[in-house]
Amino acid sequence: MIIMSETEKYPCLLCGQSDSRVIFQEAAGTIRRCSACGHIFSAAGARPATGYFPDSIAAADHFWWREAHAKMYQAFGRRFLAGRSGRLLDAGCGLGYFLSHLAAYPDWEAWGTEISPAAVDFARDTLDLGRIVEADLARADFPDRHFDLITLWDVLEHLPDPRPVLANLRAWLKDDGWIFIHTPNISIQLPKARLKKFFARGRPGHYLEATDHRHHYSPVTLRRLVEMLDLEMVELIHLPPIQSVSGRRSALGRVLKNFWYWSALGLDKLTAGAVRLDNLFAVVKKS
Repeated sequence: MIIMSETEKYPCLLCGQSDSRVIFQEAAGTIRRCSACGHIFSAAGARPATGYFPDSIAAADHFWWREAHAKMYQAFGRRFLAGRSGRLLDAGCGLGYFLSHLAAYPDWEAWGTEISPAAVDFARDTLDLGRIVEADLARADFPDRHFDLITLWDVLEHLPDPRPVLANLRAWLKDDGWIFIHTPNISIQLPKARLKKFFARGRPGHYLEATDHRHHYSPVTLRRLVEMLDLEMVELIHLPPIQSVSGRRSALGRVLKNFWYWSALGLDKLTAGAVRLDNLFAVVKKS
């Protein structure tokens, strides 16, 4: 049993202050909010630094990354890749399914980095992706001003300290290049987690993933983070959601999730961006 302490000392990533309060409890540990700046983070034990993927790739991983993400990846390609050319780095590329979509855009030279050996082997051997580098993003070695576009799909929230990684990405980015970040939006994820836990009567479940998600960003705290690294968040855009709820193949779940997405688009327009109910899709450049 985990005993929650209302106030403990955890240095905040964004402001450096040490006072924080428990705002959510999971079986793996607690989610805390910095009392000074409001940044939300996990105080649970972290997954080992060998990466997100185990030694063998489960069948569910293929569905999640290949099928459930396909609509999102395709929309991204139409918006950012079609009619353009350049060199792209998918930082933390996982199994490589996003990079496999770039076959539709032959004018782009696509690279990927991934820390998990099993995922690297899969991307190279199964998807036949040649430009995959097995490396920790904080220690990877690319030339300065090398890439026109760098993507971070579902990576930022996993990093205990994203600052060295973002500093590297900034160095590798061309002066007129772009970084694209996809990460959950804690402004909506926290209320959803509380609601799910209430209906589950407190049973362990898929809530805020305290072990895997080290930091939980809102539009405000994500902007603050990138500005610390001399980057500028140009805009938050909308892309179609992952076509699955908690990894399940549920037609009803997809319908509800897409209804939520269209509702989020409408509220964003009605409130001029003040209310955002979906994930964070941030377009970032050098400041």
